Parts: sequence; structure tokens; C-alpha cells
Amino acid sequence: MPGVPRNGDHKGVTDSRPDTAAKGDIIRYPCPWCGAAADEVDGCSGCGRPADPDAVNIVRLDARIAECAVQVQQARQAFDRASGHLADAQARRTAAYFRLRFRVRPVTAQAPSPETGAAPPAAGRGAGPAPEQARPEVGTATPDAQHTKAETSPRTVQTILFVLGGILLGSAAVVFTTVAWSSSGIAGKAVILAGFTVLALGIPPVALNRRLRGTAETFATLGLLLLPLDGYAAWHVNLAGLADTLNPGMYASGVSVVSAVVAAGYGIACRGLAAPRLVAVVVAQPALPLLALAQNAAAAGWSVLLTILAALNVGLSWLAGVDRSPAGRARRILAGVLAGTWLLAATGTGLVALLVATDLAGAAGAAGAVLAATAVLLGTALLLRTTPLPEITMACGVGLVAIAAYRTSTEAWPELDIL
Repeated sequence: MPGVPRNGDHKGVTDSRPDTAAKGDIIRYPCPWCGAAADEVDGCSGCGRPADPDAVNIVRLDARIAECAVQVQQARQAFDRASGHLADAQARRTAAYFRLRFRVRPVTAQAPSPETGAAPPAAGRGAGPAPEQARPEVGTATPDAQHTKAETSPRTVQTILFVLGGILLGSAAVVFTTVAWSSSGIAGKAVILAGFTVLALGIPPVALNRRLRGTAETFATLGLLLLPLDGYAAWHVNLAGLADTLNPGMYASGVSVVSAVVAAGYGIACRGLAAPRLVAVVVAQPALPLLALAQNAAAAGWSVLLTILAALNVGLSWLAGVDRSPAGRARRILAGVLAGTWLLAATGTGLVALLVATDLAGAAGAAGAVLAATAVLLGTALLLRTTPLPEITMACGVGLVAIAAYRTSTEAWPELDIL
């Protein structure tokens, strides 16, 4: 018997397969102990052991399994045939519906629809059903059906119009701010621009309640991108004396931070939207570079600030990786690309500062900036663990450390300069 251990060969037993036909309905099986012929009545003919119930049950279940397998195969074939008949009937009815709708325009109130399943109306009083045309194949559509399927649903048209309206509104706001800025009073234009922003940010909650997600995303993006323009308008009208008390770079950096915070909070308030968080990541990027510009930072200072910005983007990318949704993946990719860009800029700026340094203090500061960028670069590569990124990054890091060490050493001991 398959699957049952045998202790040896026995004469007279030439086939170990179960035989249920030798003694009528008595089940025969090979003895699991000695391999001799056995049955459920007399037991083993070799070692004399009584009938083993498990061995008997195995033979009985083998026969039952074979019967069930046949029944399952027959049921599967019947299901496949029924599924084919169903698909054929649905395709024929859909083709007939579209042929009728193409002939009868406009469609009357009694016209059938694919959802209701109602019978098509008769062509006239006492008229029989229209003669059936060529029977379409399953999964194909007739020319009439293709012509009718091109029609757009009212909800799709509504969404497209909302998106186009948002684009036009954004274009109007940009043109209004840039081209027509000098044609009227600055205070009035600032008020109108703020009204545009409030209007754009008020539409997404209403659109979400009506399940117009694309419309909500469009207007949310538009309204949040108008926030920096509002800050620009507030600066020009000298709101609360901003232009008199703050440095332009400091103010622009603050506007970037405030816009990012508002966008992030708006995304939390409207949980169904993905655009606000992406906008928050984008508008937060200029904050540190504008701060460095306001402070007239040297090359080493620029490198440090860009390294900090790259590290923040790495953290955002890592946090976004927890969200497995498409929006989360988009935020992760965006933050990762920005982190790589700022890291390259920080490394290049630090190397420039290192090469142009004229004293030990300048060389040490530039070397520290380069080492900080290298540390963030290595940490990012180890966090991603994408082969061969860690190996390549490690090689680049060793080179950067060597350059920083050599340049600092030559400033401390000029006799070591061999270049």
C-alpha cells in the first residue's frame, strides 16, 4: 500500500496495491507490518495480526477520493458550461440594447437599460420583436455599441468641468498677480487674492461630500499654492508693518513655513485628500535656503543648511513609507528625490568651501560641513538598503572623508601639501 512502511518481501504477495474485488465487498490491503496480504475480516495472512482499522480506512477513503474527484470534475465542467451560457446571453442582450438605443433617438422612458434588465419596447402596436441581426461573439461589441459607449456620464462631465474651472481660476489668479498688479490699488488686489484663496479652500470639503475627489484635489492644490501669493501681497501692502520690521529673506522663509504648516493641517482636516500633503512638502523646501540667503551665509553655512534640509526630507520619506497607499508612495518618492537633490547640493557646496578655504578655521568648518553631508548620505543609503547603493555610497564617503582630512591637514601643516 502506498505510504505504508514494509518490513520485508513476502512470497505470494506480488502486488502491494489494495484489491477490493477479490472477496466481494471485503477490503484487502497489504499488511503494514510484514507486507503480506491482509483483509478486514481475517487480518494478515503472514504475521497473523488482526485487521488494522487505519489501513482499512485508508483503502476505503482512497476509493471515496477517486469518486469525489470524478464528481468534482463533472461539476467543474457543468459550471464552465453554465458560465459560458451566461456570458453569451449577457453579450447578446447588451448588443441588442445598444442596437435599439442607436435606432431610437431620443431614448423613450420605456427604453431598457443594461442595469434594469427590462425588455425593449415594441416598435409599434401589435408589432413583433425586431428581427435578430448577426449574433455577436462573447466579449465583442457591435459598431452601434462602440458608438454609444463613447458617451460620457453626467458625473464625468461634471468632474471635468470642475477641474477645468479650477485650472482657469488658478490661471486667472496668476495673471492677476503678475500682469495686472500695477493697474489698480495694491490693497484691493490683496483683498481679492485672499478672497480667491478662501474660495478655493472652501470648495474641496463640499466636493468630497459629493464624491468629487478629483475636483477636491484640484481646488485644494490651487488654494494652497495661492498662500505664498497671499504672503507676497501682504508684504507689498506692508500689512502690520511687515516690510518695515522684517528682512525680506526672513519674511519669505516664514511664509514658506506657514504655508507648509497650513497645507499639512488642511490635509489632516480633509482626510480624503492627498494633494495637501504633497503641497506641504513642496512649499516647505525654500525655507532654509531663504534663511541662509537672509543671513548672508558663507559656502560652509549653505552646506550645513542644505544638509539639514536633506535630512528632514529623508525623515519625511521614511515616515511616508509607512503609508502603503498611492498617495503615501508619491510622498515618499517626492521626498526622496528632494533629499537626493539637496544632498548633492550640500556636498558640492561643502567641497567648494573646502577648496577655497585660506586658513585652518575655514578649512575645518568646511570639512565639518562635508563630513555632515557624508554622514547623512551614508545613513540614507543604509536606511534604504538597496543594492548596490550602500556600497557605492560607502566608496564616495571614504573619498569625501579623505579629501576633508587632506585639506585640513595641509592648512595645519603646509609642508604636507604635495599638490
